[in-house]
Amino acid sequence: TPDDAYALPHHLVIVADAYNCRVLELRGNQIVRSIGQAGHCVHDPPRYLGAVNGDTPLPNHDILVSEINGSYLDEFTLSGRLVRVYKAPVTYPSDPQLTLRGNILLADYTSPGAVVILSRRTGRLLWRYRVTSGPGMLDHPSLAAMLPNGMIALNDDHNQRVVIINPRTKKIVWTYGHLGRPGTAPGYLNTPDGFQFIPVTASG
Repeated sequence: TPDDAYALPHHLVIVADAYNCRVLELRGNQIVRSIGQAGHCVHDPPRYLGAVNGDTPLPNHDILVSEINGSYLDEFTLSGRLVRVYKAPVTYPSDPQLTLRGNILLADYTSPGAVVILSRRTGRLLWRYRVTSGPGMLDHPSLAAMLPNGMIALNDDHNQRVVIINPRTKKIVWTYGHLGRPGTAPGYLNTPDGFQFIPVTASG
């Protein structure tokens, strides 16, 4: 069950090999390095990891890894050295990303779901969006990322939509998809599980 592959410089690819409980660094068809070991699914980094579902590359070339069991976030160098470990205040940490200020933005893949921002330096909770009822409630959000304007886009997987949240007002300000109605026609989504922000020119 590989999850979240990223292409890095020098033909290197990293992938979260989720239920093999490891992050692999690949070059071509060769494994260059394994952080964690298949079949050893316990939190003991860097030797062993629990099930992983995120392996985000950072600007300093480290990797930010999310472990599902225990809600751990681990920062590693590409050489596999453990830099720090955070204990996230969520049930199911999914796909950590960096904010514009360099802190950690994290989706909580549960229902009611949540989105949190943690201090990258201390792991302290800085901000949280969690609505427990009504159209603002999230149902298994899997990825949250901050846009260049500071708004937060996220997949609201089981609600069949992608939304943008204003972090200042904690309100949903944009939606694509129809709440709770999966589909494949224009305007509909069917369990969205990923997105990528692509900047375009004024002409498109």
